[in-house]
Amino acid sequence: MNTALEQAYERRTLSAHYAELDASLTEDEVIKAAAAEIWAREIGHPIPGNVIDEALGDVLSEMDEAELGELGASFAAGPADFGALLISQVDGYLQARCRAKAREQIERELVQAEAEAVADRMAA
Repeated sequence: MNTALEQAYERRTLSAHYAELDASLTEDEVIKAAAAEIWAREIGHPIPGNVIDEALGDVLSEMDEAELGELGASFAAGPADFGALLISQVDGYLQARCRAKAREQIERELVQAEAEAVADRMAA
C-alpha cells in the first residue's frame, strides 16, 4: 500500500515526465515549422536545378555499397523505379538539411533569449 507521501511523489514524477513529453512535442513542432520556412525560403517549388544537382551529388557520394546496389537494381527495373528512388533520396536529403538548419536556428534563438534574460536580471 502506498503512503500519501509516495503517492504525491509518483504524481509529481508523472507530471514532470508528461511536461517533458509536451515540451519535446512542442520542440518537434517548432522544428518542423522552422524547417518548412527554410524550405520555402531556400529551396521552394519547383526545386531549382542547381539545388537538385548539389543534393543529388551529395546523396550519391554518401551511398554505401548496399544503397548503390539498390540504385543499380532500380535502374535495371526502368526509369520510373530509378527516378522514384532518386527523387525520394533527394527529397529526404533536402528535408534533413532543412531540419538541421532549423535546429541550429532554434538553438541560436534560445541562446540569445537566455543571454537577454541574464542581461535583464543584471540590469534590474
